[in-house]
Amino acid sequence: MRQAWPEFRLDGKVALVTGGSRGIGRRLGLSFAEAGCAVMLAARDANPLTEVEKELRAVSSQVATLQCDVTHSDQVKALVDATVRRFGTIHILVNNAGILGPIGPTWENDAKQWEETIRVNLVGTYLCCREVLPVFLSRGSGKIINLAGGGAAFPWPRFSAYSASKAAVVRFTETLAAEVKDHHIQVNVMAPGANDTEMFRKAAEAEPRLLADLPGDTLKPARLACFLASEASDHITGRFIHVDQNWDEWTESDLAGDRFTLRRV
Repeated sequence: MRQAWPEFRLDGKVALVTGGSRGIGRRLGLSFAEAGCAVMLAARDANPLTEVEKELRAVSSQVATLQCDVTHSDQVKALVDATVRRFGTIHILVNNAGILGPIGPTWENDAKQWEETIRVNLVGTYLCCREVLPVFLSRGSGKIINLAGGGAAFPWPRFSAYSASKAAVVRFTETLAAEVKDHHIQVNVMAPGANDTEMFRKAAEAEPRLLADLPGDTLKPARLACFLASEASDHITGRFIHVDQNWDEWTESDLAGDRFTLRRV
């Protein structure tokens, strides 16, 4: 299958994608494979991973999958080690694993579910970055793409755990990007917009108005991810980027200051 965006080729690269068994993660893995990238997909549930691996192998032989709960540091280490053993290194990390968490007024949320949302969405992202970064630092290059939804950009009543975790992912991304910038490692946050996924449908059950936001173009997140994973985005780091922005037109001067960040107004 030919890649839809030949300007963002990833030949010779290796990508590790968490939350890769369904939804956006599955689509990103497929798009990376189409772009010439070797892909390791990880997810908590092994069964759908098997089906996704079959799908990707129709595109590329450079595909592998591994069951992993990103909230467990030992499993994350095993995932990174397995990826390096299988493909030799890692060039791209996509932290897509995430959960919606409890829905409803904050004071009625189940505390354990609220905490679990923080563990999966924020701590899981941190653990994956922490384990992959030594690979990037030893080479002097790398790309990290974290995922954050609209809850990180504005208040989302009745989704406090999800919103808090994703806002934290944005600030973590900005901080980490500043730490590793001199090592030629770019770290950005991708806001994928509304997508017809299992998580989105669950949110729409609570807020049916969300269904009106579903776009006709379901490939927008994959195109942005391929851009952020490619050399075309070497001038962009520490930014919170929505799929509908004109990100492929940005120059270094456009990125001066705190535009496209989680900032105080």
